[in-house]
Amino acid sequence: KIDEVVLEIPIIDISQYDQGSESIHNLCQRWDSSMQQFGVCVIIGHQVPPELFESMLNESKKFFYGSMDEKLEFNHGKYGHPAGGYTPPGSENVSLSVSSTEKDIPTTTKSNSDPLESFVFTYPPEFFCAPNGSTSPLPSASEYFKQMCRILKKLHCISCLSLGLDDAHYMDSFYEDPQLYSKECSVDRDKITPGALRITHYLAKETEMNEKQIDFKASEPLQQLYGAHTDYLGFTILKPDKRDWQKVVGKDGQCVAFGGLEVFVRDSSPAGGRWAAVRLPTEGYPLVINAGDLIQRWTNDRWHSPLHRVVGHSYSSHEASKAHNDSNSHKKADDDNDDDDDDDDAD
Repeated sequence: KIDEVVLEIPIIDISQYDQGSESIHNLCQRWDSSMQQFGVCVIIGHQVPPELFESMLNESKKFFYGSMDEKLEFNHGKYGHPAGGYTPPGSENVSLSVSSTEKDIPTTTKSNSDPLESFVFTYPPEFFCAPNGSTSPLPSASEYFKQMCRILKKLHCISCLSLGLDDAHYMDSFYEDPQLYSKECSVDRDKITPGALRITHYLAKETEMNEKQIDFKASEPLQQLYGAHTDYLGFTILKPDKRDWQKVVGKDGQCVAFGGLEVFVRDSSPAGGRWAAVRLPTEGYPLVINAGDLIQRWTNDRWHSPLHRVVGHSYSSHEASKAHNDSNSHKKADDDNDDDDDDDDAD
């Protein structure tokens, strides 16, 4: 049973970073507190153009709603291929990446393959090359990738100051390299990368739906769409489905929560904690920031890498994007961006 416990995580306006020392001090205090308590927060004031989110959503829908033959033209092989590209359904079971012993995860959270398909850019999308020589099927992804890298750079600066470092730009060298990419299809993955962009489409059993009428009953329980796990690298920027945890009308006429991102909040109960829904502001384009295992390790466990998952109804399609900051691991020293059912993530 998936309980609907609401997690009141901080909403942080990162535009305060550009508003003087007092604003920066307050911003860093809230950032540090949120990372310690939850390892996750919601940011606004990121200055990403709204039309870019819409373009990414529309382009992602067009791609994912295409034929499987067309999508497989962008598949480089098994999931996790360094060249990125398309991964078909049935390829992922992310909960297996975390042992129940290590993270105290009940074995009941383990699942079969996650009901999703995805497209991953492991380097700037303008350098993507499919096996047949095709370029990126998402024209807006290049600008989106640049915007997420810009946000990550600011988050790194905020993190440095929050941790008491004198140099806010200490982390810049981990992902800035003007000679990083060639214009060839192949990219040297031993070099520094600024991160990865992943666009995820959570599949539905039936896809005929609109914003007002969803093809499931309110009595049907939420199901796990993306298994419980922690991100293992740096920060993840998640642009979730705009309907996450909003009330929608089921086919039986009853209101029900649409589902979305959940974080496991630890406590002293026999279960060790509880799953809590991460609710977002209904206005604008808020982004969720999640700290990965590398961040927890780098901060000597001061900041928390949270266990999280995606839940929803099996009859509703979800889209989201994630941008993952994985550059630090390659220095030898983590679209979940869509509004509909595609998620864009930058980790």
